[in-house]
This record gives sequence, structure tokens and C-alpha cells, in this order.
Amino acid sequence: MNQVRVRTISPEPNRRLLYIALAFLIVNLWTYLKWQYLRRGRRVYHKLLPLAKLTTFLSRAVEAIHGVKLSVSLQLEASAPPIGIY
Repeated sequence: MNQVRVRTISPEPNRRLLYIALAFLIVNLWTYLKWQYLRRGRRVYHKLLPLAKLTTFLSRAVEAIHGVKLSVSLQLEASAPPIGIY
């Protein structure tokens, strides 16, 4: 599970539960793909599709579909005092 763990600082329990459910889904998909397509008789060829390779493939597919944001812009209100030492 640590290979598909999302690192977040979000205090929202609903979001954390969603990430855990997504991690379980990815691990179960990986297990199904291994047993369905990489099995020859009683032997399963684990080295052909490691979990790290599957997660890299999925993350690149999501990045290709949705794009990647490299920066986040913040809009500050004019009435807010600047943060710093006075």
C-alpha cells in the first residue's frame, strides 16, 4: 500500500478516505491484471508488471489527460495587511 499512497496534508476525512479507496482499487487492479494476463499454468510472472510501473503508467495517463500545473497563483485581498515583521 505504501507504493500507491497519496501524501497529503488535508485535514478532511472524506478526502483521505477517497485516497485510501483509490489505493485499494489500484492494488486490486494490479493483482487482477497479474493473475489474468501474466499467468502461465500455475506460475505467475511478477517481474513483467511491477506495481511501481503500473502506478507510473497511470499517473502519466492522468497527466496527459488533465495536464500538469507547475505553479499556483494566489490572489490577495487589497484590505489584508502584508505578512511580515513590523
